[in-house]
Amino acid sequence: MSQRFKTPSRVSPQSNGRACLCDDGTYSKKCCDGSLWAQGIGRITALVLEDLLLNLYPNSAAAYSLRKLDKNYDGSAIEVRRESDNATQDIGFVNNELDVTSLENFCNGGNGFVTTWYDQSGSGNDATQTTASSQPKIYDSVSGVIEENGKPTLKFDGTNDFLSNTLPSTIPQPTYWFVTHNFHATPSAFDGVIGNLSTSPEHRLIIYSSLNYGLQAGGFLQYNSYQASQSLISYKIEQSDTRFYFNGLEQTISGGTGIGSDKLESIVLGSLNQTYGYVPIQFQEIILYPSDQSSNRSGIETNINDFYSIY
Repeated sequence: MSQRFKTPSRVSPQSNGRACLCDDGTYSKKCCDGSLWAQGIGRITALVLEDLLLNLYPNSAAAYSLRKLDKNYDGSAIEVRRESDNATQDIGFVNNELDVTSLENFCNGGNGFVTTWYDQSGSGNDATQTTASSQPKIYDSVSGVIEENGKPTLKFDGTNDFLSNTLPSTIPQPTYWFVTHNFHATPSAFDGVIGNLSTSPEHRLIIYSSLNYGLQAGGFLQYNSYQASQSLISYKIEQSDTRFYFNGLEQTISGGTGIGSDKLESIVLGSLNQTYGYVPIQFQEIILYPSDQSSNRSGIETNINDFYSIY
């Protein structure tokens, strides 16, 4: 790893047209902090970028986050529509976190909504929404960047908001998911946390009638009650060995008939499907693996929790 010398320099330009070196190896005016490191001075060896979650635990099928998950990913986090004139702009990362300065400047005091949550896995499974009234909110005209525990979050209103995609090919079981979220209002029975575009096959994380979490895939299983706090859910959908973890702790089955063999053919974030079961939720990160991650689960959860400070 390179050594970084952040010795202050009074003569370093900080407000002209020059871009400076950021901690993540990219260049941006926002990183012109006056240090020699930002000027590219004082590096003993070439910069070695730190491995991020998807470098440590690769081969995901979809990865949505408001932080950078792969050091080699050179795309944006989200595309945002500002309400004032419906213009759109991609918002990327600075030092591996969402570029909130660009977000604030673009929204310019108005509301901002997410039209696309980009997939960082390299699979191209972006989650999108073209209908303006159904786009989740990222920036509020009064309070600014919407946050959960000090980090940006996407807010789904529970009325008609959702993002979705159709996968290029169905994914057979097992699938393994990691979902960082919170409910900003009380959900209703059969709200979909992660749903599907069609009614069959079903491959879902939902809220059941007693307001507990449940999994559906040609059958269903119920687990612990939802919590009105920032939470990390990890779960495996597999007919012969379904697992469910809440903040790192495995949960026992509280009801249901068992999981069937339904495959995953589409993803809906924030709703059971396109027309029903909208949930009042905030998402910060959702990662899907098309394989059993039981041996990696604890490491992935630790990586997520270290960043978001969930539990």
